[in-house]
Amino acid sequence: MSLSKTEKKLQLLLNEYKCPEATPEQRNAMIHALQTERARAFLLSRSNYRMRLMTQIVYIPKALWLIQGILLILGLWVIMHAPRSGALTVLSVGAPMLGVTVFPVLLCSFSDGMWELEQSARYSLKEICIMRLLIFGVADTCILAVFLAAMVRAGSSLSSYLYWVVVPFALSSSVYLYLIRKIRRTASGYIIVCAGAVLSCASLYIQGYKERIEDVLAGSMGTAVSALLPIAAAIILGVQIWSYVRFIGQKEKGWDEIWNYN
Repeated sequence: MSLSKTEKKLQLLLNEYKCPEATPEQRNAMIHALQTERARAFLLSRSNYRMRLMTQIVYIPKALWLIQGILLILGLWVIMHAPRSGALTVLSVGAPMLGVTVFPVLLCSFSDGMWELEQSARYSLKEICIMRLLIFGVADTCILAVFLAAMVRAGSSLSSYLYWVVVPFALSSSVYLYLIRKIRRTASGYIIVCAGAVLSCASLYIQGYKERIEDVLAGSMGTAVSALLPIAAAIILGVQIWSYVRFIGQKEKGWDEIWNYN
């Protein structure tokens, strides 16, 4: 294909073009700018987990921490003033509601279309959710640990606390994560609240058989149950971790868009 006269003229001009010689000042300024950008990019890539956690803590509503504190104080008050069976009942019913104060904050990232903002942000949406899950996990673990210490001091056994408090909390958290995975962007805090109410009612219904269940566990099966307690705790922890891994590692249709370029 032959070139036209205009194209040949442009080609000739381009061939004759030479880059102007840079002065020492210009060369030094360019080197300084490149070194500055390189150092900045290095710092960004080396941001540690503490920086990421602190970044997310700033954006978590203060009302959430206030509600968590109120639940902690209320739970301790119930443990100290209510009978042992009544305290376990209240805590087992309230355990699913503890997650209700947390998971709607995660839902905002999906229902508000945060994936668009994420494209211009420093961290990906998946990383943001991981950091927030870690923050909430540490906070809820501390609350459950305080409840455990108070219940044991009040005379309750470790097995009773595991059955009637930790199990409802772990199962309800798994249900919330499952709902978030399934309903995706249409996720709403109202759905989580309704699920928490249903789980609390189910826990209250099971409490009606509490004495019968504890009699069976304290009978001939008591020794076997005590021996299997560490295994049961490991299974419950495994279910919880599996739920988190399923949530973060979701690869079904539609999640590539939510998790962006994953």
